[in-house]
Formats: sequence, C-alpha cells, structure tokens
Amino acid sequence: MLDADDLWDANFLEDQVAFMQEKNATLVFCSYRRIDAESKEILYPLIAKEQTDVKDMMLINRIGCLSALYDMSKFGKVYLDESLKSVLDDYAFWLTIIKKCEVAYGNQKVLASYRVLASSTTGKKYKLVKKHYRFNRDYLKLGVFGSIYRTVVWAVSGVKKFWRF
Repeated sequence: MLDADDLWDANFLEDQVAFMQEKNATLVFCSYRRIDAESKEILYPLIAKEQTDVKDMMLINRIGCLSALYDMSKFGKVYLDESLKSVLDDYAFWLTIIKKCEVAYGNQKVLASYRVLASSTTGKKYKLVKKHYRFNRDYLKLGVFGSIYRTVVWAVSGVKKFWRF
C-alpha cells in the first residue's frame, strides 16, 4: 500500500523480494525515512524491528503501510476491510496476514520515504485516540482495560516516533 505522496526507493522491490526469499517469508517490511512536503528528510529513519509476531502486532502495528510485501501465493489475496472506512484499515490488513503466517521479518535497510504532513492524520495523532480505542474494542473485540492499555501503548509509541528526545 503506497500512498500517492509516499515513495519507494528505486531498489525497493528488488531488495524486498530478495529479503523475502532469504528469510523464506510470507510477509516482510522495511525501514523507512520520514520526509516533509518538500521531500526533505525530517526526524530520523524508522528502523524495522527484525521480527514481529501476532502477539507483538496485537499490541501495536509494527509495519509501516508503505514498507511491506506479502506473498499471495501462500494463502491468496487479502483485502482491506472496507467497514473500517480507512481508519486503521492497514493495521487490520497486516493483522489478518500475520495471523496466517505467524511471523513477519523486518529488513533493516531504509528503502522508502513516508511523507509526514502537518495536515495529515500522521501529523495529528491526537485525533485518532478515540478511533484507536474503538478499533481495539470493536474490531479486535478486546475488553475495556485491554483496549485502554493498547491505546496508551500506541500513544506513547507515537510520541516516541514523532518527537525527538
């Protein structure tokens, strides 16, 4: 899933397919840089976790939407859940896949550029708190405390991800 304003490096597909073959993996993702509206690198690159599993992904989405590939030949096509109306649909998508393959591998190479705009959802995470809670509660069918806990973990991770310490 590559948004129109995000970019893959010229070697993205080649490197990700080679990484997928090296790991004999169904799902891989990579590290990526963050850029502004003028394509200037901001913050620091987000380095992919070397490996993530279902338990880890149930806590927080470790896969950048622009950074992943999955091998459809293993279990067919997976589609975005239209009922989510573009709110955390990428998270649900990766959860669906990782539940089938059990593990995803993170390529440490920076192979893509994610555009962070002040006007976007990424630039205004506070607007997603309630939606993130509802996703945990309604979509993942977690209890109140589990949903609150995962929403707090997501919020703390977001602060770490988008602010320099």
